[in-house]
Amino acid sequence: MSIKKVSEKSVNDFKVETYQVNAQLRLCIAYDLSATTNLIGNGGLRWLTYADVASQEDEALILAKHMTQKHTLYQTGFSGAKLVAHGECHPENRKDLLNAVATLLNEKLGAIYTGCDMNINNQDMCELNTLTPYILNSHPKPEVDTSIATAFGVYGSLISVMQSQGDAWQSKTFLVHGLGKIGQTIAKKLIADGHRVMTYDIHMKNADLPQAINISDNPQWHQLPCDYLVLCSASHIIDENIALELQCKSIVSSANAPFSSENIASILREKQISWIPDVVSNAGAVICDYLEYYQLELYKKMSREAVYDYVYQRIHHKTQQLVQLANQYSITPAEAFDIFLNINAHQIKLPKAA
Repeated sequence: MSIKKVSEKSVNDFKVETYQVNAQLRLCIAYDLSATTNLIGNGGLRWLTYADVASQEDEALILAKHMTQKHTLYQTGFSGAKLVAHGECHPENRKDLLNAVATLLNEKLGAIYTGCDMNINNQDMCELNTLTPYILNSHPKPEVDTSIATAFGVYGSLISVMQSQGDAWQSKTFLVHGLGKIGQTIAKKLIADGHRVMTYDIHMKNADLPQAINISDNPQWHQLPCDYLVLCSASHIIDENIALELQCKSIVSSANAPFSSENIASILREKQISWIPDVVSNAGAVICDYLEYYQLELYKKMSREAVYDYVYQRIHHKTQQLVQLANQYSITPAEAFDIFLNINAHQIKLPKAA
């Protein structure tokens, strides 16, 4: 398939290339320049609609940076990359997009691998794997769903935060924002644990879970008091106005880059709302990628439940370490993150799963 490069630019240590696939479909690939000579780039394929090319490119760059942080934090052996597509999600565009992604990855000759992200599923990865070998999330264990793995990781992060705040054995109130596969998995686990769970989704029926309180008809969801806000929807969902009105004490996120600006962190600090940076809590998919790429024989032998438990344990432990570091210096977990990232950058890779 022929795709046309329409632009490329470098920002700090990252590069983004933009390709026109067809009249309505555009594809960006962003990757880390600082590590590409030594490490394979890895990041999911996201498919949404964007206001313009600049918005699409900016998102690709931000997410690629987050992927580098995530890979560094969990010592996966990869560097950061991200593929971001713009266009309507319909079958003809899907076929063109998958062919374009395969063409681009083949041209990169194994320097970059991709997997699932928003509006892309394991079936797409299996189809891509017939067109290019540079795919994860497609084999050898299709029964492992990286979205569910992400949910287990976020849940592990939540439990770690609750333990640090003395809430582990008490019934608390949660607001889960975004009830796709990840949000539903987390909400069901929290309900099973005996917690009060409010659910919100732009598609109201998604939030109709047994024993959950569906608040999807409330546009002021962010004003409702809760102990923990769990963000499982889109990037940039928390803007300054929403942040100023939040009535929670902690935020844990499966959404990548959930804040619309850097000012949000300052607002949360002033409101004494703690936040676990999303690259700590939502690393389930990259941990699966590590197992699939670097521990393939072991991965083949692991059950689906063993993979999910491995993700849970790794992210629970990493969150615990971050919170302990923050407490040591009397700062927030978000403020401790850069120190924590630097510490992890000089440690060994992930231990093997049991």
